[in-house]
Amino acid sequence: MKTPEKPVAKRRRFRVGFGTIIGLVGAVCVLIYGKLTEPKKTDINAGRIVFEADSQGHMRRVDTQSSSPAMPRPPLWKPEPSFLLKNEAELKLSAVQKRSIQTLDSAWRRDQTELKHSMQQMTTETQKTPGEHGVTITHLQKSMSDYSDLSRIYDTRRKDYWTQALKILTDRQSKVLNDISAIAMKAR
Repeated sequence: MKTPEKPVAKRRRFRVGFGTIIGLVGAVCVLIYGKLTEPKKTDINAGRIVFEADSQGHMRRVDTQSSSPAMPRPPLWKPEPSFLLKNEAELKLSAVQKRSIQTLDSAWRRDQTELKHSMQQMTTETQKTPGEHGVTITHLQKSMSDYSDLSRIYDTRRKDYWTQALKILTDRQSKVLNDISAIAMKAR
């Protein structure tokens, strides 16, 4: 009689065939495509709209890239009548023009001092913490609102004095002023 043979367990072999190779190549292609088409990380301020003040105090849109660490954006120029007095030689101001601009400048300085003093008081009010000496959140919000109103008034008055000072200039002087203010803006 024959002795029964022991069953031999079939060993599975890893087969590398044509389908496996195509699958691996396809997976590598998908990974490479994903890395190449990954969206670029853009600057958070890339879509900002930039405005600048011209020599007459009017805001205009400027097509420049937003500020970057390599080249910081210059501060906004907010002209005052004293700028005309500083450049009186280039503008060739007459004695009457100079006196008129000096009068406007001194009036602006008085208003400026009063407004800055009021704004400073509002600043100290907004720096208090709720609960300190009966200060409430509503009180702080009102102080911040009052400060914003004063700031708006300050800017409006500055712009009004500047506009009045510009009316004193001739057309030729206005053109010279535009050149001077462009140079002043670049220097900032």
